[in-house]
Amino acid sequence: MLVLLLSLSLTVSAGNCQSKSSDKKVDLHMSETFVIILATAVSTSVMTLLLAYLFHVFYVRKRMEKRMQELAEIVQERVRAGAIEAGSELLPCFREQVTEGFKRALREWSTNDFRKMTKTGMGMVEESLSSLLGARQKPSSRED
Repeated sequence: MLVLLLSLSLTVSAGNCQSKSSDKKVDLHMSETFVIILATAVSTSVMTLLLAYLFHVFYVRKRMEKRMQELAEIVQERVRAGAIEAGSELLPCFREQVTEGFKRALREWSTNDFRKMTKTGMGMVEESLSSLLGARQKPSSRED
C-alpha cells in the first residue's frame, strides 16, 4: 500500500515537471492509479474477511462447540453431585421434622376424634373391599 502511494506521488511530481499539454495525461494516469489502489484495497479486505470467516467456520466453531459440550457435562456432573450432597445433608433433618410432626399431631388429637377417624377409615376400606369382592353390603352404623 505504501509503495503504491509513493509511486502515485512520484507520478504527480513528474507530471508537474512536464508541459501543460500533458496535464490531461497526468490526470488520466492519476485517476487510473487511484482506481487501482481502491480496487486493491477493497479486494484484499474482502479476501481477508472471507479467509477469517472460513477459519472461524471450519476451525474455531468446531473447537468452541466441543469445549462447550465438555463444559456442559462438567456443570451437569457438579449440579448432580451438589444436589445429592445437599439431599444427604438435609434428609435426616427432614425425617426428624416429619416424625416430630406426626407425633405432635397424634398427641393433640383427642381420643374421640381418633376413634371417629379410625371408624370412618375402616368403613371406607370395608365398602371398597365389599364392592370389589361382590359381598353384600350391610347398613353402616358408624358415627360421623
